[in-house]
Amino acid sequence: NEHRMYQPLAAVVTALVLAAVTAADAAAGRFRLDRARVGRLLAVVAGCVIAALSLLTLLRNSLYTSVDRIWLDVYHHDPGNLRANWFLAGIFDTAGEDELAEQFAARAVALKPTEAIFNDIAAHHMSSGDYAGAVRLCRKGVALQEQALGGDHAAVLRARGDLIVALAMQGEREEAARQGAGAIDAMRRVLGPGDPVTITAEGAMADALIAVGDAAGAAGRLRDIVAVARRQLGPTAPVTTNMTLLLARALRESGDLSAAEAVLRGAIADFRRPSVRTAEQVRLLEHMLASTLTAAGRHGEAVALRRRMADAARAEHGENHPSTLRAAKQLAEAMAAEAAAAGDHAAALRLWGLLHDDALKMLGPDDPETQRLARELEAARAAAASSRPLAPGATEPADAPRRMTNRRRGRPRLRLCSDSYERVQADDHGMSVSASPS
Repeated sequence: NEHRMYQPLAAVVTALVLAAVTAADAAAGRFRLDRARVGRLLAVVAGCVIAALSLLTLLRNSLYTSVDRIWLDVYHHDPGNLRANWFLAGIFDTAGEDELAEQFAARAVALKPTEAIFNDIAAHHMSSGDYAGAVRLCRKGVALQEQALGGDHAAVLRARGDLIVALAMQGEREEAARQGAGAIDAMRRVLGPGDPVTITAEGAMADALIAVGDAAGAAGRLRDIVAVARRQLGPTAPVTTNMTLLLARALRESGDLSAAEAVLRGAIADFRRPSVRTAEQVRLLEHMLASTLTAAGRHGEAVALRRRMADAARAEHGENHPSTLRAAKQLAEAMAAEAAAAGDHAAALRLWGLLHDDALKMLGPDDPETQRLARELEAARAAAASSRPLAPGATEPADAPRRMTNRRRGRPRLRLCSDSYERVQADDHGMSVSASPS
């Protein structure tokens, strides 16, 4: 905010200069000095001052060339500055200097234990898909805050809520449930049963029931959790959406597909006017609904929904945006399932082949997503082989289509952009919305 001082200081500097000139003129008259020589001396002094101030300005501007240099300078002058330690932790974490980042974050926590410094850094790892890194940072942050404040402090409980989300996103659902069970009583007492963190912990424990096969029991608990979330946080709150997704998955895995569909359609209807802020929540709900329709064998409805989602992503983000490519990939998988269900195994084989080739190119053969698509491709190849014998040495039927076209609509069914293939995390599993309140 230094630039805000320039204009007010101009009057002060002008007054000082005029006062100096007046004083010099008065001194010259009193002591009978040569006024010309006094004027030259003042000019030399003014030049030296201006040169010194210019040099200081250049040195200061060199610090302002990058954010890290600004905060390093602040830290150099005041090592106990909370914001300097906090920002430097984030800067070094972004640069991949994990050890330095954790040192600055630990200093920041020591200065103000109620601030979830480590969790703030972990959020960036979560957004980039580095759930292991997020879990590591959340664990260390919770340990340091708990050591300073005690396990029942509100700040520690909120930090533990972020750890639960990170664990669930990493797939460690049992550990997430253990963390929730160990803190749920304190969360209910300190934060309240309607707090987003408490609701998230309740959901993690229900999610663990799904993992061990008790989807019906989880669905019963999740109905109560969703009701509390809708009442306390509102139907369009991120945590409410998260719990609704868990409820729909529990219902689907318990075999009650119609109830799962009803829950999802009701939740989507709550977003009467989706905004940029809620677009991702709507996408997650629609993705789960499309998966539920596919599981129910209603492939035509699933493909229609996937196509609408793909068109919306293309209109909003453009052809090669990761969101557009993800929607195109999901549309292709729905079309492959539709083709296989209709007995068109050659079309299904062609689609799975396109998806697998793209994954091989962009993710490599050892990536779990590539391996999943390889299994789907093998299953499609086996189904195609059983429906029509292959020629010797062929890998797919001779009449397998080389270009999939929807003749009724008169346009290509799929366009895959392998140059910017995105790793797609399974939206049907784990938690996808942060537990911490905004």
